[in-house]
Amino acid sequence: MTHSRPDIQDLYRLAGQLERDQQEPVAALRERDRAIALDCGSAAVLPRLLCWLDAVAPPATVVSKSLSEASAALLARLLALASGFAAMAGFLLGSERALVNVFLFLALFVFSQLLLCLLAALLMWRSARGQVPLALPLNPARWILQRSLPDDRYLRELQPLLRLLLLRYGQELGALFTLAAALAFLLIPALGEFSFVWGSTFQPGAGLVQGLMDTLAWPWASWLPAATVPAEVVAGSRFHPALVTLDRAGIESMRGWWPFLFLCLLCYGLLPRLLLWGLSRLLARRLLVHSFVHYPGAELVLARMEAPLLRTRASTPDPGQFPPIPGRRGRPRPAAG
Repeated sequence: MTHSRPDIQDLYRLAGQLERDQQEPVAALRERDRAIALDCGSAAVLPRLLCWLDAVAPPATVVSKSLSEASAALLARLLALASGFAAMAGFLLGSERALVNVFLFLALFVFSQLLLCLLAALLMWRSARGQVPLALPLNPARWILQRSLPDDRYLRELQPLLRLLLLRYGQELGALFTLAAALAFLLIPALGEFSFVWGSTFQPGAGLVQGLMDTLAWPWASWLPAATVPAEVVAGSRFHPALVTLDRAGIESMRGWWPFLFLCLLCYGLLPRLLLWGLSRLLARRLLVHSFVHYPGAELVLARMEAPLLRTRASTPDPGQFPPIPGRRGRPRPAAG
């Protein structure tokens, strides 16, 4: 049964079949495509072209030596989950004296994720407008694509689509990384004794830190005040090298950072990734359909499917080829003269 939506492999099959059709005579292509059109029930362009492609180049007969998109995506998802959990677990377990630096946590798992999301949004905006995004000369994505595509020509012909596909997978993998990190941040502190402190060589005041944390907690402060950091917790969790021992009350007070940090991870790390992933998925799907229908040579296929077959030479049968009808005599010829 013909599927209703193309994927990247369908584009590869379409390009290969159109290239093979260039070696065939036009008359044979007309007869073949018109016969396929009679079997395709839909009159819409996309289902009609998919029906034609499945008829002339079935997926089962296409042998690809490259790594399939589904296999590569599954492997990348597993690596993203493992990397996110391992990164958060290593950060927490590697903290000296189980004292987690709040500034370092925000820099690694919140601000860096937010910066990457802003960069991805800029690249997506430029790609949607048809502009060439800025890229490094030594781009690892280009190296991966050159070894995963069946033909290097697809890297040139499908650049806008491949950019959006990379952005889509990048946001999905980033969301999985952050989700696994959030899971580790939920489980590991529940199993161990961790406290949260802040301190810097710039020696910011408690008022400045309190203002920064209030700004970060603004999206949920009104409906979830338990996930904010009170002023006494900020003042009591300031770390300095002369601090040798911590009393029980101080440790419990420092743990008041955990709900705030968890919400920061979800709000500024995971939520933008999910939004960009949904947007890039929608844009990539639309561009994939557009690239499939408007691929060079596809309009000729659709024209041959819609054009009726016209035979210019009438085949008149030779009377000598057929036996005479029994019981019927021909009229006698009149005598000459």
